[in-house]
Amino acid sequence: MLDFSDSYFIDFNEESNAPNDSLSSNSTSGVNKLLFQDLRETRRLHPKNFIAAYVNINSLRYKFDEVKELLTDNIVDLLMIAESKLDNTFQDNLFQVEGYKLQRRDRNQYGGGLLTLIKSDFPSSRKQCFESDILENICYEIYINDAKWLIMGAYKPPSMKNDDFIENLQNH
Repeated sequence: MLDFSDSYFIDFNEESNAPNDSLSSNSTSGVNKLLFQDLRETRRLHPKNFIAAYVNINSLRYKFDEVKELLTDNIVDLLMIAESKLDNTFQDNLFQVEGYKLQRRDRNQYGGGLLTLIKSDFPSSRKQCFESDILENICYEIYINDAKWLIMGAYKPPSMKNDDFIENLQNH
């Protein structure tokens, strides 16, 4: 049985769910600013390690420039974005970053959705057989240093009970 930390369920953003216009230093919440600083410091300390990050961005279309900067600076090798808030009216090319493979699992432009960007240097394939119809999750098989890894990102909507989320995750 998986042992989950309760920190996944802590709401760090007690403010409105309305999207911010930017993640720039003038409008970034303290948590997001610290996240980007922490990622940069992690890369500095571990330049050869595979670095994956998960961030709830609350609407990618308003914050893509900052995400692109993080990726073009080679800070992370895999970035999973929750609450991308995209639908099929947003073309992939709007969010493409050179040197990264893009995959999406959209819900709609008003909530949810997952998007991943994986550095092209790492052979990977999406494993939809591990994705759930109940949960918002996205799964990949990635080769890192000749080892095969299964990596999954998931988003728990506020309307889903924590116990239901954990049960569905464990049973899938």
